[in-house]
Amino acid sequence: MRQRPGRGTPSYEPARPQLPANLGHYEDTFRKADGSWRLAVRTVFLPFGGPTRRLGAPS
Repeated sequence: MRQRPGRGTPSYEPARPQLPANLGHYEDTFRKADGSWRLAVRTVFLPFGGPTRRLGAPS
């Protein structure tokens, strides 16, 4: 919730939801090395990708 600026007793309004910045999926390829599985390749598919909005610290 965000506090409305003003004087006196604070009132609150719900924070508005943000739309997703990116929508997609990823595919991983693993390789076994020295007896343990390691991530070798990650391919990201973002058919609906956009800039990610930086959110500031809560005030």
